[in-house]
This record gives sequence, structure tokens and C-alpha cells, in this order.
Amino acid sequence: MVAQSEEGILSPFLAKKRMSKALPFLNGSVLDYGCGVGDLAEVVNKDYVGFDIDNQSLSIAKQRSPKKIFINELTSGHKYDTIIMLAVIEHLENPLEELKILINNHTNKGYRIVITTPNKYFDKIHHFGSRLKLFSVHASDEHNIMFGKKDLFQLARDLGLKVFYYKKFLFFANQVIVFNNKES
Repeated sequence: MVAQSEEGILSPFLAKKRMSKALPFLNGSVLDYGCGVGDLAEVVNKDYVGFDIDNQSLSIAKQRSPKKIFINELTSGHKYDTIIMLAVIEHLENPLEELKILINNHTNKGYRIVITTPNKYFDKIHHFGSRLKLFSVHASDEHNIMFGKKDLFQLARDLGLKVFYYKKFLFFANQVIVFNNKES
């Protein structure tokens, strides 16, 4: 979890922008993978489950949205129509393998994957902005793999998915992509 003092001045604004770009693509039951403190839970009126490995963040999420479900472990019996990752994929050590596991174990037929992520071509600006406390220092330091448009489209191909939607936003510094399985 990012402490308030580590959160950048623009972090709340950026979180709202990411949510606004992703919300139109949520369909059916939703798994918010890397839900953090549950910002998305407050605006999703669908069947929602928030997942995060950080128990402190989950505790805050549960306080903020007590009627929603928040978990720190995924069970094989639960399947979702939409898996959403808001500024999460760049923090994963092996995004392709983690997405394969999610798809194979936690999706219904006709699922979609909704991802927002910073554009890799703005990574130096992001790091510089985090040093100025404009963006989260914590989040910036934990970026493992940065993606550009070609990388995201390749990820879809590697997963055997098709790109349903792609768009850059926030002056091209961020991007949203929606993958569908080929059956939908």
C-alpha cells in the first residue's frame, strides 16, 4: 500500500482517469486484479471482487466498501466475465504467465481483459515526476515491465486473444487496452 506521504499529488486524478477509461468495458462479473484500496469498487455496480496481495490495502478497501468482496487469494471455483488491471500489469514479474493463469482458472466463456498501463515511452518522465512528488514514488520504483502499443498487441497474440479496443490517454502517457477471447 502507498502511504499518503508517498502518493503523488496527481495520483488521485490519474486513478480517476484510469477508471473512467476502463469502466465502459466492464461486463458481467468483475475481478479487480490488484485492487489496492478499492477505488474501483466504489463505482462498480456489478458483481465485483477485489483481489490484492497487500492485506493493509484490503483492510482499507473493506472499510470503504463493506458490501463488496475483497480477497488476498484466488480460489479455483470462482470465474469472472471481466478481469481488470488498473495500472497493475507493469508491476507483475511475468505478466504473460500471470494472465495465462488468470484466464485458464478464473474466466467464464466470452470473457474480456481490461488493462490500463503507463506508456513505456513516458517512463523517464514518470520517474522524474515521481521524484518531484507528482506521481507515486512507490509505484514508480516497482515498475518491472513497461509496455508500448506494440507490446500490448503482442501480449494479446501470445495469449491467443484479439484486441477489442485500444486508446492512449492523458497526452499519450497512459493507455487502455481491452482483450476479448476469440469466441466472443
